[in-house]
Amino acid sequence: MKCPVCGGAELIHDARDLPHSYRDETTLIPAVAGDWCPACGDCVLDAADGARVSAAMLEFKKLVIAGTVDRKSGRRPLRKFGHKN
Repeated sequence: MKCPVCGGAELIHDARDLPHSYRDETTLIPAVAGDWCPACGDCVLDAADGARVSAAMLEFKKLVIAGTVDRKSGRRPLRKFGHKN
């Protein structure tokens, strides 16, 4: 199948980490399976991975808005409950 975005290449089925940015913060969504375009880098996802990616993007957006994203890793810092620092 040709890429529906650029039409420039045949899609390749693969699982890759997908970078996602929001308000100058970036994270990686791991092991996103789909049909990837080698020309433009876009991906066609199935329903299950599409839902997982959307949920991960929404969660990341909430973390950025709340100001709880660690700038280096792009993830929320671990909380230590019951431990004195």
